Parts: sequence; structure tokens; C-alpha cells
Amino acid sequence: MEQVEEVLPYIGVRTLPGAPNGVVGLINCRGLPVPMIDLSLLALGRPRRWC
Repeated sequence: MEQVEEVLPYIGVRTLPGAPNGVVGLINCRGLPVPMIDLSLLALGRPRRWC
């Protein structure tokens, strides 16, 4: 875990029409848009189950 800088709580995600497969959308992190990536979809081929 030496490379993990920060874990953020789940916040609202703005969807991006036409985004590449695996890109869920954008989150606002300290005023900057940050892409939210579904690693389960990219690595396992199935989307993450949202709780």
C-alpha cells in the first residue's frame, strides 16, 4: 500500500456520454475534474456492483 496516496469517500459522479469503456464518469476533487474508472469492468469484464 505504499503507492496509495488517498482514498476518497464516494461522491456524486457526472456521467460522460460517449466515454470509453470502463470510464464511469467524472468526480469533482478539490475543484478539478477527475475520471472515475471501473477497474472491475476493465480487469474482469463485468461492471462493479454498486452498493
